[in-house]
Amino acid sequence: MKQSLFREPVMYFLFLGGVIFAAYYWVSDEAGVTDKNTINVDEVALLEFMQYRSKSFDPQAARQRFFNFPGPARQQIIEQFVREEALYRRALDFGFEQGDYVIRRRLVQKMDFIAEGLVFDQSALRDDAIMDHYLAHLAQYTQPATISFAHVFYSASKHGVAVAAAKAADLLEALNDQKLGLEHAAQFGDRFPYHINYVEKSQPQVADHFGAAMATEVFALPVQPVRWQGVIKSEHGSHLVVVAENKPARTPDFEEVAGRVLVDLRNQIKRTNQQHYIDQVIADFQVRIDPQLLAN
Repeated sequence: MKQSLFREPVMYFLFLGGVIFAAYYWVSDEAGVTDKNTINVDEVALLEFMQYRSKSFDPQAARQRFFNFPGPARQQIIEQFVREEALYRRALDFGFEQGDYVIRRRLVQKMDFIAEGLVFDQSALRDDAIMDHYLAHLAQYTQPATISFAHVFYSASKHGVAVAAAKAADLLEALNDQKLGLEHAAQFGDRFPYHINYVEKSQPQVADHFGAAMATEVFALPVQPVRWQGVIKSEHGSHLVVVAENKPARTPDFEEVAGRVLVDLRNQIKRTNQQHYIDQVIADFQVRIDPQLLAN
């Protein structure tokens, strides 16, 4: 009798334990399914979504921007977030991320963004550091020599090289005799593929339209605002030129470019931090390179 009384509670507790155990796993599994099929749109997720969309990682600014939007605009952002999240999860269900180089690149880009967004010590942007960066990169802030001029053009493809040069030579004497300045340039010659007047252009910019040889020759001309010079040959034909201004290269004072220097220094620190983070990630792996890849 005692043995029977003893067995019944044991069987009862074993049965109850089994029910609880099964219920736990049933609930856990259901919770997993629920989590998997539920898209939670909360402030943190939404602000992260907005920052990646704008590629501007400032949570406070993103929050202010979102709540400054009217209701319909906020609803639209939420709908965009839900759409992206739903498609992303379904793509994972299909296994699209496996063996897909585009997905691989996107994941790497995300890691790059994380690395670039690492917080750095703001003291690195102190005044003396900004000045040091300016002095160390003076060539970067040097403004190139520029020239302002107008020209009259005769096309070699239309007239032939020799005739185009002869027409320009004939016009040169007439323009100077009549003292016709650069404001009259559009009245003579053929239509040029680009411009008639060029204001404060660098030598590479002039070379882009006229060719390197003519750019060099034009920059060597003296400034004579009321006298035409030439004949100068370009890749297109022959030209007469009146030079209004020629500014030599100069390095601006620090005060002129202080804002630009600050941005450049900040970007350099970001790149340094990014590279340091990536180096640390790579250091966690053992890299083995097939010697054949480096063989001559």
